[in-house]
Amino acid sequence: MCKRCGDCCIIHWGSFDATHDDVTRWRNEGRTDILRHLATNSDNSNGRSCLFISNSCPFLRKDEGQNTYYCTINDTKPFHCRNYPDDGVCEHMADLGEESD
Repeated sequence: MCKRCGDCCIIHWGSFDATHDDVTRWRNEGRTDILRHLATNSDNSNGRSCLFISNSCPFLRKDEGQNTYYCTINDTKPFHCRNYPDDGVCEHMADLGEESD
């Protein structure tokens, strides 16, 4: 169960690109608020993926009253964020004494 500590967003930010499907979806949705944080990946010969250019996730916000974090683009977040953790195990599950199903 997610404790909304924000560590996954903080730790893993910058370790993935936005997929072609992400970029296409955001263009179709008119999400210039997201697209302005991207640059074309020049290492990709197809020019199909984009890199996030910010040093930290610009969509992560802290809920001060609860001392937790939330995603401001949860409804359309990047593929890698939607599918985290891809192995089903959060880094903090062991700390919490929880096991994955």
